[in-house]
Amino acid sequence: MRFIVLALTLSLGTAACKRHRATPAADSAALAAGPKVHWSRAYIVTPAGNTSAVMYLTIENPGARPDTLLRVTTPLVDVAMLHTNTTSGSLQEQHGTMNMTAVTSLQIPPDTTLALAPGGTHVMLDALKHPIARGDSIPVTLIFSRAGALSGNAAVISYTDVDTATAPLAAPVPVDAPR
Repeated sequence: MRFIVLALTLSLGTAACKRHRATPAADSAALAAGPKVHWSRAYIVTPAGNTSAVMYLTIENPGARPDTLLRVTTPLVDVAMLHTNTTSGSLQEQHGTMNMTAVTSLQIPPDTTLALAPGGTHVMLDALKHPIARGDSIPVTLIFSRAGALSGNAAVISYTDVDTATAPLAAPVPVDAPR
């Protein structure tokens, strides 16, 4: 009986040592890959007629390798489309026009923060499956070529909240600071 207990103890000890020896190599591989892409500050602006809405967010790639946003999914719509706005002519002279163009993917260069914001790139949510209202939280998944699927939630805000939502990530200016 002692032999069986001793053999079992040695077997478990050997397995634990093997696992421990394998861990530093796995940790080294994870460190070599570097920091991964992540997203934050996602919000959807309440639509006027609850048929289409637009989503904005910030994507950060702190790593040394580029990544590509391939697709966005949400249970709110069947298809979420990436769009970018382009301008032809001069809007300041009232002769230019702004066009919305679908894009198949977005490149996220290394060591870059990309803000999908009003007047630029955004996610178009057409044919909403149900009405949304300010204060709702909508599940969203962004699918990247390297980072894979990253899920989170987008807050639903009103149009009047857009200026606050798109404010830069900077410390607020004190009230008594010189301007």
